[in-house]
Amino acid sequence: MIITRIAHLLLVPFLLVAPAHAAATLTHRYEFAGNINDSFRAADAIDGAKAAVTYDAARPAGASGPVASVRIGQAAGEVSGFTIPGSVLSASGSLGFWFKADRAEAGEGADYLVNMDGTYNKGFRFAIAAGKSRLEANVADTNTQLGNIVANTWHHIAMTWDSVAKTADLYFDGALVKTKTWNDADRFSPSAMRVGNWALSPKYLNNQFNGSIYDFQIYSGRLDAAEVKLLHSTPGAVLGSAPAPGLQSVGG
Repeated sequence: MIITRIAHLLLVPFLLVAPAHAAATLTHRYEFAGNINDSFRAADAIDGAKAAVTYDAARPAGASGPVASVRIGQAAGEVSGFTIPGSVLSASGSLGFWFKADRAEAGEGADYLVNMDGTYNKGFRFAIAAGKSRLEANVADTNTQLGNIVANTWHHIAMTWDSVAKTADLYFDGALVKTKTWNDADRFSPSAMRVGNWALSPKYLNNQFNGSIYDFQIYSGRLDAAEVKLLHSTPGAVLGSAPAPGLQSVGG
């Protein structure tokens, strides 16, 4: 099956920044140090076995946090990616990660970096649009163009949401692109996230992301625009209150 559209288809010294809102808390972090375990909460690793991934030392310039990234879609004809369980997501939360695509343009099917919920009219997803060098997001059945990507170049994605207030903010390379709202609560409910494809099934090989993902972070609570900008400018750092021992915090 080919999915061609999304619509209807995130080491510096410690720096204390006083946010203007209740601080977000880092709750889950995937550092890809030879595995896809949650380095912050070992009890919440991946949901099921990973599919054909590898690891290397590639990371954004200046990064001083995790020392590895995960490579997805490197074996022709093989399903590649992994699933993060929905239990890691809060009703109000944030996520952020870096990605580097091997190709500037997706093929005949959109290349999916993340797909939560698995249906076009619910949840959220990020993908490189079919036949384009454009990153798109779909949240609660509404599509947004986030910006153009460059092959073999690191880009940063971040999203914050409040499923009760029915709103989400979308960021690309540190800048707020769009605030999304929706009316139907059923459109957005935290659930499992497929990373690297629409679904981990051979029939979705045309939707396989090809490239690297670095430092996948999940927060309880919403980061603000200044905090997301700081994550983008300091790769590998974390924000918010009560980071895990050994993590580097640039907020609190």
